[in-house]
Amino acid sequence: MTNLPRLSLKDRGWLILAALLVTAGAFFSHHASGLAEAVMGLSLSEMSTSGDWLVPTLGGAAWSDASPLMQWMAGLLLPLTGDPILALRASGLIGLILASLFTADLAAQCGGRRCGVLAGVVLLTTFGLAGDLVAGGHLIWLTAAATAVLRLLAGIESESRHSAARAVRPVSYESLFSARSGQVLALFLLAGVVSIAADVTSLVAVMFVPIGSWLLLRRREAARKYIWLWGSLGFAAVAVAWPLAVSVRTNGTQYVWQWLEFSALTGWSPMEQTVELLKCTLPWGLLIPVGLWATRHEALGDVNSRERLIWSQALFCPIAVLIIRPQHMHDCLAAAGAWSVLAAIGLEWLINSVTLRLNLVDSDKVKAGARYAATGVSAMMAAVLVQSESRARCDVSVRDIASQVRDVSQDGAIVSISEATVPRGNRVLVTVRSTTSGESDVASWDYANRPTQLAAEPGTVTRH
Repeated sequence: MTNLPRLSLKDRGWLILAALLVTAGAFFSHHASGLAEAVMGLSLSEMSTSGDWLVPTLGGAAWSDASPLMQWMAGLLLPLTGDPILALRASGLIGLILASLFTADLAAQCGGRRCGVLAGVVLLTTFGLAGDLVAGGHLIWLTAAATAVLRLLAGIESESRHSAARAVRPVSYESLFSARSGQVLALFLLAGVVSIAADVTSLVAVMFVPIGSWLLLRRREAARKYIWLWGSLGFAAVAVAWPLAVSVRTNGTQYVWQWLEFSALTGWSPMEQTVELLKCTLPWGLLIPVGLWATRHEALGDVNSRERLIWSQALFCPIAVLIIRPQHMHDCLAAAGAWSVLAAIGLEWLINSVTLRLNLVDSDKVKAGARYAATGVSAMMAAVLVQSESRARCDVSVRDIASQVRDVSQDGAIVSISEATVPRGNRVLVTVRSTTSGESDVASWDYANRPTQLAAEPGTVTRH
């Protein structure tokens, strides 16, 4: 085994406690804070009542706007919470803790145990993830799955370097069929889980492009272990199993293709995309370039370094999302683990540089105080954000939407709900589509420009 810096149980306990403190405000209320959480909560209730956990539904029609992973995780907790909204938030909390622990383990390999704990706190207090706790938890579980892949990949590479340092004869990877370690198999299976956490197009943007770029920049012999037929089949089995089962259940592929759609929104400008990306990095975004500078020698000088892997995820993920899924810039949070590692390293480098330049007495106490101040302020800000978001209320009556969907839907119907901000409020478009009539819509209606009347007065239902 490799002799890598590891977090102690005490360190992990502190991170779990920090997660509970930051997110505590979300559990003082059990009403939906927004449309996404309200729809997911009602869908979770319908799945629990019907006992059918394969296809998410809304108003009896298949709901194609989200992956089922959040409902599955929340469904395990529903008997304990008794409330679908609390089950969703508890599920999101578990995903946030897992993402934090994976990030801390990864950072500990680069900067030691203290840097690992700091990186875990950075991820917990990233506004985009903390706020997603009361928005269904989709981004949290995407981040947790993507960070798990990154952590496992770094561990595999560390094991390979350790074997080389001990002059152990390396395993030959000449063949597509030759044996690989259990860690490599787990890596392929985890990549399949990422596709379930979002969809296949998200997987390409947040995993294939960053890791593929990292592999292409390495020596061919070092990258060959990941070119493996059996691992690829394992990935395909995990990634394709649910869409294939749904396709059989819905008697066609219409549901799957709608789930794989790139976006239901259009018209974003480059400026809006840039602003959305910057929002994803708050409040630690300014420290990420510092971390890139502090790790430049390792990342640019050693093609096999962990730092280069972290650079690839941190830089290529947002670029790929910008090109492949420009209307879903929040998917960039899949790189939050890598960003958190860089921000933690950047904060350590900045504190060390300042104390050294000022030649402070008791510099260790000053450094510790600076760390506590930075993480404490960010934790309080994230906790306030979660509390304020959880106190908001969804203006749209999701039960009214479900009732109207039930009235107009046919066997095999698919429902899609999208929301966009307009000058005088939010516009919510509901579309019911048939799986048996090609691309034709069964009915559609919207709630537009009337924030105080959204719950009572839907727009005209148009039947097709």
